[in-house]
Amino acid sequence: MLIYPAIFTEETTGGYWIRFPDVDGCVTEGDSMEHAVEMAMEALDGVIATMIEMGMAIPIASNMKDIKTEGDKEHIVMICSNADRFLKKERTRAMKKTLTIPVWLGELADKEHINYSSVLQEALRKQLGV
Repeated sequence: MLIYPAIFTEETTGGYWIRFPDVDGCVTEGDSMEHAVEMAMEALDGVIATMIEMGMAIPIASNMKDIKTEGDKEHIVMICSNADRFLKKERTRAMKKTLTIPVWLGELADKEHINYSSVLQEALRKQLGV
């Protein structure tokens, strides 16, 4: 899961205009705070999924403390991306991989009921920055 700061700018109409300082071209809007958060998540998911499909580098999120806002009308909201849901079905279907680990490590993992698939996916995402 990727988390990015978004700048929510209050509109005079009561809605919000949203932009992601770290993700070029990722902008959207919403009629209420709830709608704005929903739209921000959808926009971020779509842009990140497109970047992954195109083999582009995924931007690193800024620390929200480093982002400057202008006035009382702007707020920083952290938005989670689940780009997997936007990727093409073929890219997200399961793929079987065989792996080799030391016996002692496998025994410890089995004793703790570790899900190997989840651990490997999490490690790959972290390693690849996606």
